[in-house]
Amino acid sequence: MTLTDHAIPSRATASITAAISDPIAIFAYSHLCNRIGIALLMMLIFGFRVALADPGEVSISDTHFIRDGQIWTAKGIDLVGRTAPAAVTHGDYMQARQRFGQAEIENIKTLGADVVRFQVSQGGTDPRSPIYSSQYVREIEDAVEIARTAGFSVIVCVDSQRPSGLDEAGMPSEETARSWATLAPIFLRDRGVLYEIFNEPNSSRDRSKDEHPWERWRVMMQFIVNQIRAMGSVNVILLDGLNWGRQLDGAPDIKDEYHQIGYAVHPYYDASIATDSGRDSTFGNFSGHHAVMASEWDASVAEHYGCQLNLPKYAHETVSYLDRKRIGVIFWAFDYPNTIFEGFSEKLTTYDGYACKTANPFGPGALLLEHFKHTP
Repeated sequence: MTLTDHAIPSRATASITAAISDPIAIFAYSHLCNRIGIALLMMLIFGFRVALADPGEVSISDTHFIRDGQIWTAKGIDLVGRTAPAAVTHGDYMQARQRFGQAEIENIKTLGADVVRFQVSQGGTDPRSPIYSSQYVREIEDAVEIARTAGFSVIVCVDSQRPSGLDEAGMPSEETARSWATLAPIFLRDRGVLYEIFNEPNSSRDRSKDEHPWERWRVMMQFIVNQIRAMGSVNVILLDGLNWGRQLDGAPDIKDEYHQIGYAVHPYYDASIATDSGRDSTFGNFSGHHAVMASEWDASVAEHYGCQLNLPKYAHETVSYLDRKRIGVIFWAFDYPNTIFEGFSEKLTTYDGYACKTANPFGPGALLLEHFKHTP
């Protein structure tokens, strides 16, 4: 069963459904008979779903993401300019915050991306948190609207790591649930917005609870999925795996009445996924039975790795693997220096002349552009 098996309106059809429940509106519609025909008018009156949808709407069918009615391999860009409320944003993240706007979104289009991912603060959207900000929540809503208006699909990902304003990294929690109680109602009528429940679950911070990490993961993810569905949302929900998002093998099934659960992997450099066999066993084989997206990935020197001698080889092999598996990828990050671009310039990073003893900002920017060009 797919989303289309349920009579669930998009933003466009929701307004029609509301209008045709009003007798005055029904009378107004009668004037359209000569143009649209009696049959279509009767369909509208009796509440049948009309095939109108906003550009960039996403659903899941079997193991595939579907965008605008077609099987979709995501070509995405991560943005960190709304990672935290202004009062707790610092350093390069503050520069990213100040640079965000319509022009930046339009610049992303030139790369060929079709989805934008916003990392947003768990604390900043949890009403009980000391860093909660209603203004920040409005900023998130406005940012999503800018991206959606530009034609992008959007992933909203709740983040609890240090850049979010509080260091609450670990496993999804009651704080995560309260964050989604704030966010989910804002976007529940727009299926072009995907909900990534919790960025990079990691059980290792609390060794006393490590015995059954997948069960802890299952209980909280299921609770939040149920909470979101109870609000009336039918949006696609993405669930990150364990080990900072690297591992999906072993993930328990999460129940969803609409069958709109996808999974997110973050295949950052690690010995466990440095080869195709490692990638197969941690997330690749899993993707043969589930809808999987690499919702965050980077292979730059500056941010994540220090210097690994085989980083360029790893980067090219990882992107090639994702391509063969038809796993979409979101590159991190358009607005963070020395990842996709050198500094805050418009020059894409490369691995040309790669060496560990140089200060060059090596990274996957050029690789991103080439990948997007060859991804349908």
